[in-house]
Amino acid sequence: MEKGQIAEAARIFRLAYGLDNANSDRIRENLRLALAKLENPGYTATDNDDLSLVRRGAGDYLLLTTYRTGGAGTG
Repeated sequence: MEKGQIAEAARIFRLAYGLDNANSDRIRENLRLALAKLENPGYTATDNDDLSLVRRGAGDYLLLTTYRTGGAGTG
């Protein structure tokens, strides 16, 4: 989503959510954000961009957590 490919992100999160049997709250939340951005391109979320979905092959995806550090002089 951070690359502006909202439709692709929504498709991938929808797939990941289904493959996970709807067990992951984090995937569901990111899917919800992607769908919200599709419906309203001006939509911005704060503090919810902490997951990355990485394609590792045909039908194989890895969900990574990204950690943010504080501002300048912290972390």
